[in-house]
Amino acid sequence: MKLLKSVLKGGLFLATLVSTSAMPTPPSGKKWEKVNALSDEFNGSTIDSNKWFDYHPFWSGRPPSQFKQGNAFVEGGHLVLRSTSRVNNINQVGAPFEDIWIDAAAVVSKQQIAQPGWYYECEMKASDTAMSSSFWFRVGRFSEIDVIEHWGRATNQQVEERLSREFAANTHLYGPLNGPAPKGAKWEMPRRGRDGFERYGLWWKDANTLLFYYNGRQVMSITPRAPFTEKLRMIFDTEALAPRFVGLPTVASLQNNNRNAMRVNWVRTYKLVDAPVNTGLPSVGMKIALKDNNGRYVSSENGRFSMNSNRTAIGAWETFTVVDAGNGQIALRASNNLYVSGENAQSPMNANRSRIGAWERFRFRSEDEGKISIRDFQNRFISSENSVAPMTCNRSQALGWEKFSWSQR
Repeated sequence: MKLLKSVLKGGLFLATLVSTSAMPTPPSGKKWEKVNALSDEFNGSTIDSNKWFDYHPFWSGRPPSQFKQGNAFVEGGHLVLRSTSRVNNINQVGAPFEDIWIDAAAVVSKQQIAQPGWYYECEMKASDTAMSSSFWFRVGRFSEIDVIEHWGRATNQQVEERLSREFAANTHLYGPLNGPAPKGAKWEMPRRGRDGFERYGLWWKDANTLLFYYNGRQVMSITPRAPFTEKLRMIFDTEALAPRFVGLPTVASLQNNNRNAMRVNWVRTYKLVDAPVNTGLPSVGMKIALKDNNGRYVSSENGRFSMNSNRTAIGAWETFTVVDAGNGQIALRASNNLYVSGENAQSPMNANRSRIGAWERFRFRSEDEGKISIRDFQNRFISSENSVAPMTCNRSQALGWEKFSWSQR
């Protein structure tokens, strides 16, 4: 449902985006498992009160804005955080930078369980205003992680173009560790945050390593000025952040419901757990990923190009379903619902067949160190080509390039 909704909104662009979006590759012997308490698809009609406060119970907001309960809600499969104006004209405000005249929005997790080791990602579209659209973590004793603080449209024209494409992350220390300056990182996005939904991720890898992701690709890292060890709450909010630098939002933008809201399509959190050790062969019905001797993953290329074994992370195109092809043989179905073909050893392999013929039938064979090889109907082995050329199925024996480790997805 979420994918279809996004495709209808983004057209061909998102089809490309999905191919590059993936969680970080887990360490050996580990796999990612979803943490439901900090994950939400926002498909209901209201904010899930078991997971979220629909306001900020620990902070009233940043002047000249203040959080208002009711400005955060679920609509059309999105979490919506709307900023609105209390006045019809800025001249009605005596001190526009200090007086409260903007009603902002916040959503805060009820559980304070965000912690090192976990991966957090949301798909978000920024508002088309000078209010910040933010995804962050706080409400501990001393630490704050801002995954992204983004201004959709600054009213200060000297910075508007830059900020509209800026992925800004930050870290802060408070309370008993107060003193050191914030430590952040910035990266220029290829598109403006207000123009569409993008994925923003954080792998809080350990207390001293924060890795930031854009549409599945790591683009920044921060080493905090002190170890970030405490558990925090997840927060989405809008604020009148740095208005003397960014500019105040216009009353007109705050009164326009097509501009005044940041939207979150979903948020998903994952933790690392032990992965089962594969001591046998993949079974029919399993969804698997194949990793070559270089630690690179096999990709179907969505059937558009010949297959390659050169990916550093597992996404949709790197996932295959094992299908019963009869007589002890199997077929590999890619995420495009088309089958992998060995092309009878005549050309590089493709994942573009609509039915299973002789060239689409294979057998798994156990190899040393828990690896497998894959043979076609003529007993020729699939080769990764050492990740430097499209894959083939033409080898007479299984050596290094013809052996793969596998994991269940």
